Amino acid sequence: MDVDNDMQELPPSSPMDIALMRLIAGKSTLRLALRHDARMTNSTFCMLSLMMQDPVLEVRAEFAKALLPHVTVLMAQGMRPHTQQSGVPTMSAGGWVPSKYAAMLPLAGM
Repeated sequence: MDVDNDMQELPPSSPMDIALMRLIAGKSTLRLALRHDARMTNSTFCMLSLMMQDPVLEVRAEFAKALLPHVTVLMAQGMRPHTQQSGVPTMSAGGWVPSKYAAMLPLAGM
């Protein structure tokens, strides 16, 4: 190991290794996005959505498998009616969030 160069040269990654890195990055970003949706930029959401169009089938399938339970939980949480001060039932502030993430799923078919 060279003390002047702390970065050693790594062998080139295989296409499957690169695909798995994309999957891990996508699942991590999904986890952060679901917890901090209001802070997520539109460009981050678009890049996350493109995980459903990954060229590797296994990456798309695993990402969808991670996305579906989150959409189900968001549907249960976000679609509960709340009442305003006037007593009129309204959708909760998170009512749009489930459909926002559910919209990613059909992208797998494109």
